Amino acid sequence: MSDTSDIPFDESENISPLDEKQTKKVKMSYPKKPIFDWFLMFSTLGLYAIFWLYRCIKELNQISQCNFKPWLWIFVPPFALVQYHAFRRLDKALVDLESDDSNPRVGKMFYSGVLGFMLATVYFTATSKWATPMWLEFIIIFISTSSFCAISYRVNSLKRQLTGVEFTGKENGYNKLEWATVLIMTPIIVATFAFTIITPLMAQKIDVHHDKSIFVQEKHNYKITFHGDDWQQMGLGTYSDGTALAEFKSADFESYFLVFDYDGFNADELNDHIRWRREWIEEQIGQSNCIEKRHLVGEEFAVKAEMICNELSAIPEAAGFVAFIATQNKTYELLGILSQPRSTFKSKKVHFETMLKEFTLQ
Repeated sequence: MSDTSDIPFDESENISPLDEKQTKKVKMSYPKKPIFDWFLMFSTLGLYAIFWLYRCIKELNQISQCNFKPWLWIFVPPFALVQYHAFRRLDKALVDLESDDSNPRVGKMFYSGVLGFMLATVYFTATSKWATPMWLEFIIIFISTSSFCAISYRVNSLKRQLTGVEFTGKENGYNKLEWATVLIMTPIIVATFAFTIITPLMAQKIDVHHDKSIFVQEKHNYKITFHGDDWQQMGLGTYSDGTALAEFKSADFESYFLVFDYDGFNADELNDHIRWRREWIEEQIGQSNCIEKRHLVGEEFAVKAEMICNELSAIPEAAGFVAFIATQNKTYELLGILSQPRSTFKSKKVHFETMLKEFTLQ
């Protein structure tokens, strides 16, 4: 049978206290207060957990005979299943090292922290391919960060019980790098979340259009058939420079359609405008592969040009959509951008393609 002692959750449980094993000086980092761990975790969006676990396991190896491999623990934070087994082994190691008069509340906090940390990881894994509200993302990050602090609090409590240990680093607060990380990244992250959450709420909303509803505009000859849930008509200037006839966003703020009108295009002007739109789309979504087709629509036999540009990627998550209807006196343009996580993009793209296809004259 193969040796499985190298994985975090199959390591030896033969643990002995510090005074039974060590003959040389043990060095550990100073135990931090929970608030300091919280801000380091938050300001790095969870990356601090990888560094902390590696250092924690390396330090525990000095005072016990568990055969932990610190480098393997860098794979614990991203995977909930690994966390379940790894934190069980960590719990057993801590139980054997803790004194009999240890505060039981610390252990309960640890178990609650492990549960919260695992559930947050499950959420991020399950929703990585779907669009989710940014306010909910912020709440889950808050839960994950606080849960991590409950885990680290138990380890730091153990450190404070130990004797014969030389503590290194800053006794209180942070070192220079940690201060720089917290002071720079925390306001950036908070401001980013605030802007992303508040901006859609502040945008002017005019009307709501449901699946298969039709939009027509007074004094204009085009019509749009909506597909998908909860399209909202936004105030002019939300996405455009204010020159659009109408602006609509889907359920997510980053996905939208705009309508423009121009004086009648001749063939060369239409070709030039389509090339310019293709360049604009690539500025929005990056390099893309575009497919264009043209046909006649309406009783006026107006020329309709449709172009769909998909992001050049093994698994595209963005696309641009353009449709022109050129009549003798007026040209209407429907311009759309869809940018979503993988699974949401795949389901919404069908709606965008259908709306592009059904964009026509009244």
